[in-house]
Amino acid sequence: MLFIRNAWIAIFIALLPILSIDAADKALPIEIPFRVTKSSHLVVRAKINNKGPFNFILDTGAPVTFFAAEPGKSLGL
Repeated sequence: MLFIRNAWIAIFIALLPILSIDAADKALPIEIPFRVTKSSHLVVRAKINNKGPFNFILDTGAPVTFFAAEPGKSLGL
């Protein structure tokens, strides 16, 4: 009985990626405006807790995240 239950769980887990593909196909694309700086950084504007908007440099390869002190103080961070 335990083997059958584990087999069903394994089948369900194996099918999860296939089942989620349909939901991903129905998602609408979203366009996020950005600008490129002279140093080739991508800058996006975003609000945090309904305050802002603030400029954020989008760097997917950065090992850490930095936040300037002044906006941080205004947000209570």
